[in-house]
Amino acid sequence: YLKACAVFYETWLEKDENGQYNIYAAHNEESWSYNAAVELGAAYSLFKNLVDASITLDKDADKRELWIDIRDHLAPQPTAIYNGKMVYTLAEKTRVNGEYVDLPNPVPGDGNALPLEALQQGERLGYFSTPEELQIAANTIDTFGEGVWSQRNNFPRIYTMAVRSRYPITTIIPAFAKVINDSMQKNLRIKDPSHGVEKVGATEAVNNMLMLTDQGITKVFPNWLPDRDASFVRLRAEGAFLISSEYDASLRSAKYVEIESEKGGEFTLVKPWNSDVVVTDSKGEQIETTESSVENWPDEKTITFNTTEGETYIVTPKEGIPEKVYLSSEKIELKTGATTQLEAFTTNGSEISMWESDNTEVARVTDDGQYY
Repeated sequence: YLKACAVFYETWLEKDENGQYNIYAAHNEESWSYNAAVELGAAYSLFKNLVDASITLDKDADKRELWIDIRDHLAPQPTAIYNGKMVYTLAEKTRVNGEYVDLPNPVPGDGNALPLEALQQGERLGYFSTPEELQIAANTIDTFGEGVWSQRNNFPRIYTMAVRSRYPITTIIPAFAKVINDSMQKNLRIKDPSHGVEKVGATEAVNNMLMLTDQGITKVFPNWLPDRDASFVRLRAEGAFLISSEYDASLRSAKYVEIESEKGGEFTLVKPWNSDVVVTDSKGEQIETTESSVENWPDEKTITFNTTEGETYIVTPKEGIPEKVYLSSEKIELKTGATTQLEAFTTNGSEISMWESDNTEVARVTDDGQYY
């Protein structure tokens, strides 16, 4: 089926003089556009999965070069400046009276999150995309306003999109809970005049709050409330791995990560602690690891190790969970001239004897310990 779809795209896509593949398609019902966002995301997903399957199954090596070329040289997801911010748009151009022109409204007026489908269905964007790309995603969510969370097409996807774009979890969860409380029926279906079983897709957002894999890298509790305990058991990560972990809010930290390898192969994990880690198998034997960092997020340190089919591994901090200093608020927004006061805490209850800030225009601490 994927190969048949590829034949269609190979014929449909147009390669320009710069080697970029462009596409003419509808960006929504009753439209026709140039480089429509949804279609680009779908094409990327198709060719990415074809290449992965071709390598894994050792099939169609003669087609692989073309598939890789299309995957890596598709037109970028379209963007535009809207209300003073860079946002993802429905398409690069739309057809009006036989000509391709800029979209008069680059984002849907009804709040439909179509421009962001590359974050979920297409997976062309993700948690480890560049900070700039994720900021554009956040801008797009903001542009829709509060209605984005309850728009009837969005329930199966907007929360996952927001989690993967590192949007503030303190906004995502209350919005998610409100829609559930307002719309859930006795049979646990979300009331909607147009849709049905697809609403179950929203469970992916909860899974991604606890664990996700992007660009072959897995992270536990990537977008979770820092003051709420949580745990999960055997969530499936890409690559045929089953992951379990527990988050202790009093420590502001995960306690361990368990990885069950169903097929063997290499596994990469973002370290949950800013310290050395130990990986052991089911016999208690220590496993050799290689350390690195995420390409677009150098502060996110990773470990990679080889796994054996059917084996289970435990990752823990080498010398116990390190102490952390945290503030009473994870994020604040201040208007010019306004001030606020935060409290600082440590995870083991010890006193904080020193605070350092190298930019007094952003934050400063007075001699009596007040933070501004």
